[in-house]
Amino acid sequence: MFRIFFLLGFFSAVSVVALPPVEPIIITNQQLKINGEQRLYYALEAGDALLIDLTLLKGKQIKSLEVIAYPDQSKFSATKIEELKDKTIRIFERGIYEFRIQAGGNKTVQLCLKRIPASPAKKNFDTTVKWKTVRDTIRKNYTEKTKVRYDTAWVNKQRKTLVKIDTVFTSIADRQERVISMINKITSSDNKLYFQIPNNKIEALDEKRVIGWSYWIGVGQEGLDNYNKELRMFLLKISGKVASKNLMAGIALGTYALAVNPPKGDNINYTITLDENTISTGNVTSSFGRETEQLQGKIGLELYNDNILNGVNVGIKILVAQSIKKYKLETYQERVVTPIKELETKGKVKIVSTQIPYID
Repeated sequence: MFRIFFLLGFFSAVSVVALPPVEPIIITNQQLKINGEQRLYYALEAGDALLIDLTLLKGKQIKSLEVIAYPDQSKFSATKIEELKDKTIRIFERGIYEFRIQAGGNKTVQLCLKRIPASPAKKNFDTTVKWKTVRDTIRKNYTEKTKVRYDTAWVNKQRKTLVKIDTVFTSIADRQERVISMINKITSSDNKLYFQIPNNKIEALDEKRVIGWSYWIGVGQEGLDNYNKELRMFLLKISGKVASKNLMAGIALGTYALAVNPPKGDNINYTITLDENTISTGNVTSSFGRETEQLQGKIGLELYNDNILNGVNVGIKILVAQSIKKYKLETYQERVVTPIKELETKGKVKIVSTQIPYID
């Protein structure tokens, strides 16, 4: 039995030793003159070891060498190469491999590619790459402007139209105020009066705005006589030219110019303000005035009697002029012209032939 096992082991060892080594097989060994780029294609088997020898015969160095598993999987890349000696790359899949050399000028190289098969059974693998022509039909569409035509339409629109305009007058002060003498004055606010101007009202089709206000201040009978004198002049001269017979309305609208002829009599110091802005101030027996700039807010009137013993009666009139406008919505048609570009689509058909590598 021992003899049988000895013989089996002997023959097994002999058979292992007797297997011949797998020698490198040259795929290509050629001299290449490259000015720009050179591409080579070879087939390799799974399990191969690829050996690359590259010697520069002319020039200092080549720009790059890249090995690509077709079509786009990079397996090896090197730049600024002077020489490669037995550069080994393992091949894991059968396929086509592209060798792309960028010379970077006019260069001459000796390129040797060898493969070491994984087993003797794959020694005769054909590394030749075949080529076939593939034709593709490509349609390229483009557009051309052929003409422009114009489309005319009538569009209904609305606009706000003024129907009528009126002027109304509102008296916010028409009174007598007793202003005490200096000796009887208790506080500085004894004769401070306030009057509110009506607010403007703006709505979609209605509008009410203050356009001006007028005032009169008169002391005692002399002041009242001066007011009545101006009223008679107003009625005589221009009351027929305005809708109102009110002197204060004529002053507020600016249609009546006052005579500058102040009467003699007891006087009063006054200051008129609007929201802390001074409108007028003076020391008078009778005074008229008109305001057309500051038209919203609260009017303040401060009266000061500089008579030590005697108080005075002061007449006060303030009138506001307002413009009332009525609108309506009016429908009208507007002509709208729209340019329309008519585009015609055209196309070209082109047949493109492409060479692609393949292996059996």
